[in-house]
Amino acid sequence: MVEHLFGSIKQRMNQGAFLMRGLVSVNAEFSLTALAYTLRRAVNILGVSRFYTP
Repeated sequence: MVEHLFGSIKQRMNQGAFLMRGLVSVNAEFSLTALAYTLRRAVNILGVSRFYTP
């Protein structure tokens, strides 16, 4: 189940290897990538109109 998530992040978001070095930096980089993936998935599932109401 988790392997699909990592495969999707690496392939769709062009996230091959980590750019930063060190545990704290890598953790921060992956957290931002996971946040972007989650937001993108939420917009795809719910639609843009649920997030944008003028």
